[in-house]
Amino acid sequence: MGSVVSAPLGEDLVTAALMGTARRAPDLATIPGAAGDLARRIDEADPAGALLDAAALVAVTRRAGTPARRAPEAPEPAAPETLASVPPAAAQRLAGLLVAPGATADPALLTWLDAAAAAGYRAPAQHLPALLDLACTPSTGAAVRDAVVAVLGERGRWLAAQRDDWAARIDPAPPAGTGDVWDHGTDAQRAAHLSHVRARDPQAGLDLLAGTWKKEKADTRAALLRRLGTGLSAADAPFLEAAVADRSAGVRALAVELLSLLPDAPFTRAVTARALASVRAERRLVRRTLALTLPEAHPGDPFPPPRTGHAPSVWLLTELVAATPLAAWTAHLGGSPADLVAMTAKDAELDVLRRGWTRAARTQRDPVWAAALLAAGVDALDLVDVLAPDARARHLAGLLARDGSGPANRSSAELAGLLARAGDPWPDLLVAAVLTWAAGAGRRQHDWYANGTLTEAVQHLPPRADVEATLRGAADRLDPAHTWRHALHRAADTLHTRRVILEELR
Repeated sequence: MGSVVSAPLGEDLVTAALMGTARRAPDLATIPGAAGDLARRIDEADPAGALLDAAALVAVTRRAGTPARRAPEAPEPAAPETLASVPPAAAQRLAGLLVAPGATADPALLTWLDAAAAAGYRAPAQHLPALLDLACTPSTGAAVRDAVVAVLGERGRWLAAQRDDWAARIDPAPPAGTGDVWDHGTDAQRAAHLSHVRARDPQAGLDLLAGTWKKEKADTRAALLRRLGTGLSAADAPFLEAAVADRSAGVRALAVELLSLLPDAPFTRAVTARALASVRAERRLVRRTLALTLPEAHPGDPFPPPRTGHAPSVWLLTELVAATPLAAWTAHLGGSPADLVAMTAKDAELDVLRRGWTRAARTQRDPVWAAALLAAGVDALDLVDVLAPDARARHLAGLLARDGSGPANRSSAELAGLLARAGDPWPDLLVAAVLTWAAGAGRRQHDWYANGTLTEAVQHLPPRADVEATLRGAADRLDPAHTWRHALHRAADTLHTRRVILEELR
């Protein structure tokens, strides 16, 4: 067969169509290539019909007669599965959860994913595309995305790698030693790779970062430098001390934070000496107090310039205190963290110490200092994350007991985030506090502020029959038209669904 037609109808056929076949019969012999070979079979007794047949033949040949392209090579198949398939009832439950409105925010879906992962199950293959789409939806939180990754199995990870949008969001941790990831991966992939290497061999991770450090952009340098927190040791100090002089303010600030975790680093010792020299303990009559001597700036200080309205020397002292290891203060001033924080309570001049200690407790993850600062009323709820589990539960229970006493229920807007990070399983103290809070929230004027807190709480409350009954009892004591009554019943329904899910995945 000849070559395929790649041009429109020949000039002769177009002329016949324009003038009419009664005045000029079409010459089918002018059709070239494969279409011409087939055109010889057309009956020319009816010129008009022959012209239409020829036009159809040329059109079809142009569309379908293109030589077949070389098929791309098939990707390597997925590795054999190591996780078990979920039971049929659990698979059916997942199908219903995925098609429900608002699936990304459904606590029952997160329960299913977490329970399946904990039991060593993988998601059914037919639901993998929907789960990957869900994980890559911008509104999906990190908790749901991580839970999806945990149940993908080998086939799901293989499938995610076949589409760029899935691969970019799922971002499975690359194996250590994969040079292509470090050289050509996205920023997120490179950061994950560096963490992976640091966890296995901290020195190898440091060498990897040092090898490309000068070529990295400022934002990338900051993101990668943060990963040195994994496996941080004295061996990292020289690199961090060089980063203190980086041209990027963000990199300098992060280097100072990491060095505060290395008390024997030369930079940290120098900063500590300056901070301690600025604060001394004095005895006035029967009580001990703290007195300040404001420091002077040194050439090459890596700290950011003071904000508008802040005295430069006070700002500098805050930075020095924040960069000083907290253990140095108890040794220098004597007394426990609670004692030292209490000594700053009634003196506005000493607020600089509270601000610096708060930042240091956050960076150094010191639960004793965090507890002392929160007990003294420091307004830094992110310190709750630093507390030991029992202390965190007690503090959250106290916040729940006070919720609604402030203007516009300020704490309710923050409680949801704190409860999300409270850690599972919740101790009985926190469970009881949440149930007491839920029962009383409907009596408040601005109870709609509490919806976010209840939505978060229901993801962590134990899915027991007695907890469900407590919520329903609190709901039934409210007026049938009360919006909080409906919210409590929805929460109880969610707990019931979670309990059934756990039974199906046993």
